[in-house]
Formats: sequence, structure tokens, C-alpha cells
Amino acid sequence: MADVYRRESTDPRVIVVDGYGATINVRNGHLVISDGIGPHRRTRQLPKVERNVRRILVLNARGSLTFDAVQWCKDVGISLVYTDSTGEVLLCSDTGNDARLRRAQAFAGQDGPYESVGLDIVKRILSRKLSGQAANLRAMGHEKAAREIDSCAVRIEESDTVDLCRSWEGAAASAYWGAWTGTVAMPWKDADAEKVPAHWTVYVSRANLTSGKARGATDPVNAMLNYCYRLAEAECVLACHSVGLDPAFGMLHLDKDSRDSFALDLLEVVRPEVERLVLKMLGVIEGRQREFHRSEFHETREGTCRLVAPLTHELAEQCLTWARSLAPIVREYALMLAHATGGNVTVPNPTKDKTLMREPASGQKPRKNAAKNEPRNSSVKRPQPERRERATRVPCTVRDVIPSDLWEQVSEQLPKPRQSNKADQRLSKHGVLAGAVCTEILRIPGRHLPPTIADRKTVRTHLQRWKADGTWDALVPVLTGHPHVRTLMSEAGKPGA
Repeated sequence: MADVYRRESTDPRVIVVDGYGATINVRNGHLVISDGIGPHRRTRQLPKVERNVRRILVLNARGSLTFDAVQWCKDVGISLVYTDSTGEVLLCSDTGNDARLRRAQAFAGQDGPYESVGLDIVKRILSRKLSGQAANLRAMGHEKAAREIDSCAVRIEESDTVDLCRSWEGAAASAYWGAWTGTVAMPWKDADAEKVPAHWTVYVSRANLTSGKARGATDPVNAMLNYCYRLAEAECVLACHSVGLDPAFGMLHLDKDSRDSFALDLLEVVRPEVERLVLKMLGVIEGRQREFHRSEFHETREGTCRLVAPLTHELAEQCLTWARSLAPIVREYALMLAHATGGNVTVPNPTKDKTLMREPASGQKPRKNAAKNEPRNSSVKRPQPERRERATRVPCTVRDVIPSDLWEQVSEQLPKPRQSNKADQRLSKHGVLAGAVCTEILRIPGRHLPPTIADRKTVRTHLQRWKADGTWDALVPVLTGHPHVRTLMSEAGKPGA
């Protein structure tokens, strides 16, 4: 327990509260947080000038929370989230306000006046999800399964009803999770490898192995996935509130009692990121596995696998990663609904919260204003940065950049992968070309290139080869002459569009 309550958070913007007798109250103007178990306790104090903390996650703690503490957190912009032992959200502190936007959201459901807008949002949600899952499979070396998911994504784009979108999503899920079977295994510490049940050593299925139902994990891999899904669902609820949407009015998920259906819709967008996090921890991709201890998991009498601290803390501290991904996406959907109303509905912009949008472990401090070092009476006028009405929209999927008809025109002009390099054989040339268009033609910085398109280092390596052998010079006129690419160039404000 000492290791749990002495460890430093991987993201200082997230405070995790756990244990027995935990208290969150206000004392002398400070927010005082006390938690722990027995002699292993800690106390943290936050002054009101603190503006870095964005989340306080209470993980199944036993104790008390005062009304003053709730008001204190609201005043300084900190969201409170309380979950049970499974990660299910019992409390989220934020709320939305604009009824016009929520009404438009309700009208975007099935048979509503804005049903077409709802269908468009569903397609965008599933496009992001399937692109992310295809990227995960390619990182795992499953190119065939990734192509099946790409095919399902095309079918979803062609669908004219939400029900048809759901059916193709189900087909993609079968291919995706089928590829996990036999590939994903738990890297146990040597001393614990013989102490765990046999079904805890390798991923078998998303289903519960005792009941055969979808709910309830019976192995550590699914337990970690489910726990992260619950935490990400809380971020989806907070993302809805940040732009004034209602987390309950779903479009992909049907309305049910006591369920945040639209939050579950948004969860589909970040599921690939959650799954990539777990795959990295397991060492399936990027080769940096984390050795797991038997003590980090608990099996109930019913055979359900549960997570134990410090693993729960380690996963909970990733919540702002998902919040950062959700912020621009949920605002995009809110703007679509606001436009459908035809009224003057203002949508807040959560991406303006620089603390929230900052990478967690950058280690970089804000640059000081150089103007402070200049003489007060200096006659030199420094150029002011051009004020833009909106930021350049970064495409999120390969097909957002290179549609199918354009890919058919240019795919044969790309050089074939070298037979000696297995990584080249698994590489998606479609994704690399889309990444090259983003960085070279649309001038999107490589650090902003989404992983659902391609890795920026891979794009840079292959782009150098294509420039050296003349392939890129031959492709540019074809790419820039296509109407879709010209539209992207126009939106980005690039010359020649």
C-alpha cells in the first residue's frame, strides 16, 4: 500500500482519490484531499490559484465529500468524477445549459426532423472508430483483417440508415476482435506466471467465459479494457457538457432508462485509443511491455476479474488523453446540430483550454514573452500574428484525404514494397500517401498527424524515397488536380486551390 499512496501521478493534472475514510473538503480556502488505507495515508492541498488540475477521480473510495468542496471545484474549473469498483460512473459534476442545442440533438434521432444530421454524425463516429481499429491491427501485423475493416467502413459510408451502419459495424467488430485471439497475451512477472488461472494468460474472446454474455470480464485483458471504457465514458459525459449537449440523447445507441446513450456514441470514437493503450502495456505493439503482478487482479466468486491498485490509478491517470481527443470532435458534432437549427446558437470551444489540450509529459514550460526584454520606448513595431477565424481542420481518416476513386488512379504509380522488408509488406500505402498529402500539400505539421492515418516517421521515410526516385513529382499534379484534394486545400487556405 505504501507504493500506491507514494507514487507520483503520470499526469499532474489528474488527482486520484482511493481508500477508506477519504475526505474532500475546504479548509482555510484550500481544497484538502485526504485518502489512503490504514497507516498509509496522504493529504494534498490545492489553493484557489491552482489552475493546472482538471480532474479529481474518486475510485470507489469510502468517505465524505462536502458541498463546499463541490462548489470550490466548480469555481476553479475542476471536474469531479466518482466511480465504483468496476469503473462505472456514479457522479459527474459538470452540467450543460443551452436547451436549443439539446432539442436539436433530440430531433436528430430516428424519425426526427434532423434525422439526416444524426445519420451523418453516426457515419463520422464509425469512420473514426474503424480507422483507429484498422490502424491498431496494422500495428499488430494483421493487414488482412485491417482491409476487412476498411471494406466495412466503405459500406457504412454508403449506408442510408443507422440500422445498416450498425450491421456493418458488427461485421467489423468480428474481424477486429477475431484478430486479437491468439495474438494478445498477458506478460506476467516470472514469479506470478504459474500462480494465475490458465485463461488469464491469453486473450480468448470479448465474451464472458462463464456466462457467454457480453458483460463482465473473466480475464485481465478484458478487465483492463472494460475499466478504461468506463473511465472514457465519464470523459464523454464531460465532453457533452462542455459544449452544451445532452449525454442521454443517442443516435447510434438507442435510448434506454438510466443510460447516457450519446456518451456511448462518443465512446466509439475513443475506443481505438483505449485499446491501443492496453496493447502497448501488453507489449503487443511498440515492444515496451509492462510486467503484471498477480496482486493487481482479483477474481470474484462468480469468476469475474477485477483490477486492484496501483493498476487502477495508472489507468485512471490517462483520462485527459481521451478528453483531449474528444474536445474537437464533440464540438464538431455540436456545430452540425447548431447549424441544423438555423438559429443563432453559440457552441463553446473546449479546445481553448490550453491546460487540458497540452500533452501530459511534455516537460516544456511556456515561453516567456520576449517583449518584456525590449525597451519601453522602443519604436520598433513587432509584427502581430494574423488572427484566424478557425483552425485548419485535420482529416481524421485515410478516406478523408484520399477517396476511393483517387486511390484507384494513383495506387499503381507507387513503388512496390521491398521483399526483404517485412514491415514494408504490412505497410498501408494508402495511409502513407494520405499522410504525405497532409504534410506536403495541406502543410499540416507532422506532430498533428492523427495515428489513424499513419505514423509521421513512416510518412517521412517513404516520402524521402518517393522524392528521390521521382514518384512524388509525378503524383503531385494528379493529387492537386482532384476536386476532393482541392477542396481540402481551399479549407486549409493553401495557394493553388
